[in-house]
Amino acid sequence: MSDYKTKTELLIEELKIKYPDFKIKFKDESKFMKFLNIFVKLFNKKFMSRYTTVLEYTVYFPSKKWMEKDWRKTFYVLSHESIHMASHNSNPVKHVLGYTFPQNLGLLSLLSLLSFINPAFLVFLIFLTALGPWPAPFRVKEETRGHGMNCKIGTWEGFNMLEQGDALERMAKKVCGWDYYNPLHSPKQMEKDLEEYSSTDRSEKGYNLVKKVFDINNENL
Repeated sequence: MSDYKTKTELLIEELKIKYPDFKIKFKDESKFMKFLNIFVKLFNKKFMSRYTTVLEYTVYFPSKKWMEKDWRKTFYVLSHESIHMASHNSNPVKHVLGYTFPQNLGLLSLLSLLSFINPAFLVFLIFLTALGPWPAPFRVKEETRGHGMNCKIGTWEGFNMLEQGDALERMAKKVCGWDYYNPLHSPKQMEKDLEEYSSTDRSEKGYNLVKKVFDINNENL
């Protein structure tokens, strides 16, 4: 059986080379993540216990124990997060604003505080509506590519997701649900897109990085 601990260590070394600011941290040790959870748990109660989060080049695992419990899962997770890091590296502003759109428009509602200068500023309260669930095309695209990475690795390893029962359906429903703040995207369409990642080769930023590590691991193990 493949040594996924070794695979993960090699991937971490590759990520450190490609992104010098790359770090791994743990949510149960992070005050910022605990603060963020105050808001995120309103729609994703598993944010701290089951989900990893990447901010710029820092990947937050739920805990060190979680990371070391299943090295295969950890390898897949880091491969997934490499997609987000590649996007951020390519265009940080576009990546941050795009992933948080349209909810980030809600910040404009703060301009309503200037209503003491001119009542006309109260019109900015309309941007509070942006905080609700709205179509989030960039976030959907990013997560499709990230989960597509997992599908592609499965294909490389001989575990084609198309042959794994309802795995793609469950994955699509998760990304199109409240765990990802309900981006109002069709689970059927996402499932169709993930099928394409599972059955064809793609050469995109992020993929070559992980494919390189995967090939190196196969040669050494």
